Amino acid sequence: MYTFSKAYAMSGWRLAYVIMPEELKREALKVHDATMICTPRISQLAGIAALGQPSNHRQEFAAILQKRRDLIVERLQNVPQVFSWQQPEGAYYMFPRILVDHADSRSFAIELLEKARVTVTPGSAFGPSGENHVRLAYCVDEDTINLAFDRIEKYFPA
Repeated sequence: MYTFSKAYAMSGWRLAYVIMPEELKREALKVHDATMICTPRISQLAGIAALGQPSNHRQEFAAILQKRRDLIVERLQNVPQVFSWQQPEGAYYMFPRILVDHADSRSFAIELLEKARVTVTPGSAFGPSGENHVRLAYCVDEDTINLAFDRIEKYFPA
């Protein structure tokens, strides 16, 4: 199974493929037909182009994301009163637990947006187990990460 979302920065293009034994194909198609629509043609053409050309961009992209992850980890260490967290190993986001008083992750995210001017995604958007967490994506540049954490540190002084 392979998806283009992260490896080729094609999030939202809904393009993936699966290689499987022939005997599983009929069963997999039942699930696919019941849950999916066709991948848009432009996504299919982009996927063919991505696979058809040699490139080292994935290694470069991984290095950039790791640098950003390390920056967020460093900045999270400055606000231990606000979040507890575990370092991700394969995602391009952090999912820290909210430690400060809050009603729920949605209201915390709205408060952070309105009062500190920092956008996060409430953990509840990812299901019940995401409650009391927020998602911090590191698909933004280092300056944006630093600005967000400067604002978080100012809003939640130690």
